[in-house]
Amino acid sequence: MKKGDLVYRFKIQLLGCPYSCWRRVFVSGKTSMHDFAGIIMAAMGWEMAHLWEFDDKFGKHYGLPDADDTVYVHNAKRIKVSAVFNAMKSIHFTYDFGDDWRHKVTLEEITEGTKYDLPACTAGKGACPPEDCGGIWGLEHMLEVLSDPQHEEYETIKDWAGNFNPLDFNASEWQDSFKNGLDLFKDPLW
Repeated sequence: MKKGDLVYRFKIQLLGCPYSCWRRVFVSGKTSMHDFAGIIMAAMGWEMAHLWEFDDKFGKHYGLPDADDTVYVHNAKRIKVSAVFNAMKSIHFTYDFGDDWRHKVTLEEITEGTKYDLPACTAGKGACPPEDCGGIWGLEHMLEVLSDPQHEEYETIKDWAGNFNPLDFNASEWQDSFKNGLDLFKDPLW
């Protein structure tokens, strides 16, 4: 990072989650919105197995344009974080259009420089829900079943969900998972 480059600090919150699930990330203002999507998915713990898109209060969508899109999608590879967050303080990010995981991405601060290697995920709370659990409704159902060992679905969901603990998040232990997620996003398919 060069002297004078701006660093953007964001809080990413999973909307509608029955427990608090959020992450704090730092990125360069020169980061493309495409790469920012990868940073968000890595920070949250998503497996990057589904489509994603940003949408803002002006009705603009940022993602990977497709000929079948029903709305105009701005190419996220060509737009920088600084350009989007020059005009607003928050934006929505949707991951997995089937499960519809909606996140609120809020700009908290812009500074010159940081003590962190960028991008960085420095704080958070709550575990990322399991992939393909059915969105907020499916997550709520899963948590209800897992809270009752007598429930008829308990064994099936316990086998599927493994050791899922909604309160499980440790920022210092999370760094390896975050870096592995970033490496996954660098795959040419993305």
